[in-house]
Amino acid sequence: MALHGADYTELIDQRLDERRVWAIAAILLLVHAALSWGGREVALLTGQDDGRYILLARSLRDFTYRDLYLIGQPLHSVYPPGLPVLLAVWGAAIGTTFTHFLVLSVLLSTAALGVVFASLRRIWSPTGALLSLACLAVNPFLAARAGSVRSEPLYMFLSFLCLWALTHAGRGSAAGPRIGRTLVLAAGAAIGAALTRTIGVSLVAAVGIAWLLQRRYKTVTAFGVASLFTVGAWLIWGALAPEQFEGLHYFPDVLRSGSGGLVSDVINRITELAPEYGGRSLPFMLPLPLIGGTSVDNWFWAVVVTAGVLAGLVELSRRWPGAALYLVLYAAVLVVWPYELGRFLEPVIPLLLPSLLLGLAVFARRLGGHWSLIVMCVMSLVILGRGAAWSLHNVATRQACDEFSLADPPSCIQPDRTSYLRALAYINEHTSENATFLTAKPEALYYPRHGVGTVRGPARSARRGLCDSR
Repeated sequence: MALHGADYTELIDQRLDERRVWAIAAILLLVHAALSWGGREVALLTGQDDGRYILLARSLRDFTYRDLYLIGQPLHSVYPPGLPVLLAVWGAAIGTTFTHFLVLSVLLSTAALGVVFASLRRIWSPTGALLSLACLAVNPFLAARAGSVRSEPLYMFLSFLCLWALTHAGRGSAAGPRIGRTLVLAAGAAIGAALTRTIGVSLVAAVGIAWLLQRRYKTVTAFGVASLFTVGAWLIWGALAPEQFEGLHYFPDVLRSGSGGLVSDVINRITELAPEYGGRSLPFMLPLPLIGGTSVDNWFWAVVVTAGVLAGLVELSRRWPGAALYLVLYAAVLVVWPYELGRFLEPVIPLLLPSLLLGLAVFARRLGGHWSLIVMCVMSLVILGRGAAWSLHNVATRQACDEFSLADPPSCIQPDRTSYLRALAYINEHTSENATFLTAKPEALYYPRHGVGTVRGPARSARRGLCDSR
């Protein structure tokens, strides 16, 4: 049976009723939650972001927004307050231990993938949505980020909630009560995302452009005013805050220029970073199987992924224009940013992966409708197998870590982290509470020493001392 157009998944779709589709989706979401929890961070160690977010939440509980770990406690001007606000509320309602915050992170990541599935189910097909969700549920990068206290899970949830709302609001032009509520939801989620991660300005811009194209002029005006007094106010503070340094603050980073000037520097960033993200980071993070010590497979996957994502983006622009526009603007911000980190791709993996599958299906359709389904399934199995193996390995590594002494950390922790723990044990044993330290990890050092998670003595277990605050 030859299938054409959007019907190439009908062979499986017709065997899946609504109840089965959502039952399978629920199982996959539970798998993601289990992998995220099983491979969660053992403690707040040498990471900076998690400690900074938790300390900012503590600061908010005192009705200020300061860097408690720095001398003088200056007002914070780098990370938007979205996640610290949520952590402060969650801490007041549920608890302030590191473990309590991990529960929130896992819930947010799982909910984000649920919203992604609901959106794909609406704009694509049950089969395409389930294949995408299966690959995303076991993705080791999404699972690892969900098992830490970072801003990506909240940002993903808000950004995809906004994009889901756009699929509903775009169904009609009448300004009925239901459409009005959906527009408000999309606007609020977009602003919330931008107040969680600064790159969320790309989502705000995408929403505004999408509504301009739909001629929702009153909606765009109201949205622009709301964004100006929230996201705009935060950006202005970030630009005007005193004592800004490259490598620590966003505006000096993005505006820095070499000898050729800012324009030349931006062009150089684009030519350097676009191939890095498309050819190296994206295949690695999907994750596709790569053979160490060779370059042929890297080139092969780079071509497949780049071609597939671009073709999928074209198809996505017809089915889900707001999401396609957001992905383009997000990529534009990444390639003009002076630093290349694969982690920056994590919040849009739930869009990039379905785009890849959709794009490969479009290419395979030229060989016949059944080939589209075959290519989609084969690629999904490759990504699913690699992702599941990687995530299960992370879980096994994490489970090998039980309670341990700071002075004698186990081998399941990386060497740089074990040396940190030993130094922390010495500091807690031989220095006073009021001692001042010069360190590259001020948040991680301040966290267990000042009432957020107390560690006194080298024999105190890391799980109790660093994860739990009483």
